[in-house]
Amino acid sequence: MKRLFSFYLTICKKTNRTFRFIFLFGITLSLILVVGSKHFWKERSVNTEIHPQKQVLTTLPKDTEPFQDEKKEEEEDDDDEEESADEDLASDAKSPWTLLESALPSRYYEPSVKKNRPFIVIFLTGLGLNKTWTEHILATVDKNVTLVFSPYSPNLTEQIQRSATLGYQAFVNFPMEPNAYPNPDPGPYTVLVGAKEEDNVQKTKLILEKIPRGTGLIGDHGSKFTASKVDLEPVLKEIKNHGSLFVDPNTTIRSQIKSTCKALDISCLQVDLTLPITANLSEKDDFIKKVIQNAKENGMVIVNVPAIPAFTNALPEWIETFGKHDVKLVTVAGLQTQEFSLDASRNN
Repeated sequence: MKRLFSFYLTICKKTNRTFRFIFLFGITLSLILVVGSKHFWKERSVNTEIHPQKQVLTTLPKDTEPFQDEKKEEEEDDDDEEESADEDLASDAKSPWTLLESALPSRYYEPSVKKNRPFIVIFLTGLGLNKTWTEHILATVDKNVTLVFSPYSPNLTEQIQRSATLGYQAFVNFPMEPNAYPNPDPGPYTVLVGAKEEDNVQKTKLILEKIPRGTGLIGDHGSKFTASKVDLEPVLKEIKNHGSLFVDPNTTIRSQIKSTCKALDISCLQVDLTLPITANLSEKDDFIKKVIQNAKENGMVIVNVPAIPAFTNALPEWIETFGKHDVKLVTVAGLQTQEFSLDASRNN
């Protein structure tokens, strides 16, 4: 340091003031750097001794399977696909209706006296949301067709009362969770598997409060919900307290509605066949033939038909065809007058 300072004084004597200032600044900066670097390396050496640097593992152990989690997820996906093999076609976003052909091996109803003449019940589904179209249906459709209103219809109570005044029997769709929920999503009233019991009961009450006591309900979707007896019981109890008949949409072979209705002593029916909304002319003809065949073989058949113009306009022709085959179209109430028992205790 002494030598450095002497060198500085010598330079100052030989240079003017400008160069003196530059050299003074340079010397000061050099001192700061020297002292600072010594302190930095001292601190680094201390920290290294206290916290030794961790080694990074660059290779996997031989017994490690890096894609084990991915394999498990793929296997779980495969299991989910198998479980939903019998999912209703309603999971297709194109259509809210399904084609369901006798998914359950036995019916919920049992004829006390089986007449020689078979019967057909047609549920015309999806009314109420379009007021103009609903009024057209009320003015043109045969009174033996059972009308089904959406629970989201405006003025639902008045619509049901009006249809009854005109001589129709009215039901209301009861939205239930499908396997692929929320695609499709039957709406905010949908009862869900695993939801709190009070939530599903509250949704059920919201629908029942809108309709006259005794008005029947028919399930909408429900391939997942109808397979859960735990979730079904409180909902069906509310429906029973309302004095309503419940119709299983028949969307899964795992449905627990039959056994639950029997345990709770509730009158229940089951849809046998549903006409898909995408059916073309030949498919519609084949469907009617199948309906007539099922009615003759079993004494009665319950079918679900979307209320779209292509189907409703064909109803008069279908009813005429039923008559030619000596098959009678009746409402659910008409079944009771035809001596078909809806007593839940007789349901096998």
